[in-house]
Amino acid sequence: MTMGDLQASGHATTNFGNGFFMSGRGHNPYGTEQPDCNPTTRSSQFDFGVPARLNTWVPRYNEFLHPHGYTLDNLRAHMPFPLVIELQKLAISRDTSVLQLVRTAKLVAVKLGLTDASEWIDQELNGYDNLSNLPSYRILTGECRAFNPFNGFWMHVQFPDAQFQRICSEGRVGQSLGSMESILVGDAGHAFLNFAYEQQQILQKLFQEQTKFAIRVTKGQLEGIFDAVRNLVLDWSLRLEQAGVLGENMSFTLNEKQEAKPVSQQFFIQNAGVVGNVTDNATVTNNQTVHGSLSVDRVFDLVSQAKSALSGLPSEMAAKASEILNEIDRESHCPTPNEGKLRVALTSLRTVCEGTTGNLVASGITAAVTALLT
Repeated sequence: MTMGDLQASGHATTNFGNGFFMSGRGHNPYGTEQPDCNPTTRSSQFDFGVPARLNTWVPRYNEFLHPHGYTLDNLRAHMPFPLVIELQKLAISRDTSVLQLVRTAKLVAVKLGLTDASEWIDQELNGYDNLSNLPSYRILTGECRAFNPFNGFWMHVQFPDAQFQRICSEGRVGQSLGSMESILVGDAGHAFLNFAYEQQQILQKLFQEQTKFAIRVTKGQLEGIFDAVRNLVLDWSLRLEQAGVLGENMSFTLNEKQEAKPVSQQFFIQNAGVVGNVTDNATVTNNQTVHGSLSVDRVFDLVSQAKSALSGLPSEMAAKASEILNEIDRESHCPTPNEGKLRVALTSLRTVCEGTTGNLVASGITAAVTALLT
């Protein structure tokens, strides 16, 4: 089910915390006030973050630094941790916002040249365009509500069956982390996921009410998305460390980049869904044997309702479904309908509709066919 924007009151805040970059100009690792690092009148800066350069010019650096109370050894002692270790420190600190954590993770991913990790990170930062391929932690079970314009309350919705209720209560959250932060800092204990326009029309037609429908989710469920992202970044950084990928001095060696690729690819496929460029599309087929007699009257009802809702399907799927529905209609109107043919056609209809995840009409037809065949 494709969801629209989240709605709730509040204002977004972002805690950028403390970075782990050390400037080479005017920086004192002891925290005391320090004069400019330039001992002469001409402008000059030194980059304390490149040990190779320090090792080449050790005598000149020590001669320059000694009057200010520094040595090469204590400079190295105050250099940042390896980049992957810094990422772990940010992940376990509650003082670090998830946005800052994910941006730091992007720094690691880009430096390592990891397209799978970068794609996941970009989608978390910018939002997911394809709501049918969301990570599981972004699929929430809420409660479908209808807005009462007379008293301003969101009312409970009574569905004709439990399966349809489950379909209409599944919220797919594709918004960026930044756009959801305002909800978490607001006073409201819940938020509403808007249905797409086409889905609103279907629900209004079903309930014969010209009102607004939405899925109500709790703030705790949205916080769960942020916690899941934090945990994923931590687990990923631990996998990198186990593979010997650290990122000393804000850079990675060629060997580290080679070791990181298989580790990251496997990790994100297992934990964040299939990301990156996938040339072979995997198809999952649900095969089951069904016993019992079909109700022709129920078949009539299914065909009638499905045909009236075909406009809510993607055009290619609607064409396939329409052809199968016509076949079912013809067979069901025979003096003695062939139950085997009807079952085959109904199964084909369900297979077609299962091909599009997140579409309310497709989900409804799938549920109705499954109920009919069982």
